[in-house]
Amino acid sequence: MPLRPNPVSGALEQSDNLFLVGRRVTADTHLTQADQVVLVDAAARPVTVILPRASAQKWRAFVIVKVDAADHRVTIAGAGGSLVDGALSQTINGQWNGIQVWSDGTQWITLPGGGA
Repeated sequence: MPLRPNPVSGALEQSDNLFLVGRRVTADTHLTQADQVVLVDAAARPVTVILPRASAQKWRAFVIVKVDAADHRVTIAGAGGSLVDGALSQTINGQWNGIQVWSDGTQWITLPGGGA
């Protein structure tokens, strides 16, 4: 079941009342331990989201969603040479498309159902 932003809190919810901490960004950003979900608004310009080093975030997952309808891309890249699905970066195009990435301790892996 897809996650949808709660209009009051900004947290993403599923039908089982799972709440995830989220934030909205409009410029390049580095994800931190505090992040779970990042809503990216690339209406004004392309935005790059930098994942932490995969080796420092083993078993950690992040959800990144493009929320604007502009043609600007959202690029997902790993810090310190960490790969995303074996590549230096992945791209999200299109409003409401997203990517869920998970670290196996060596690289970031895209989990199914992201819709990038």
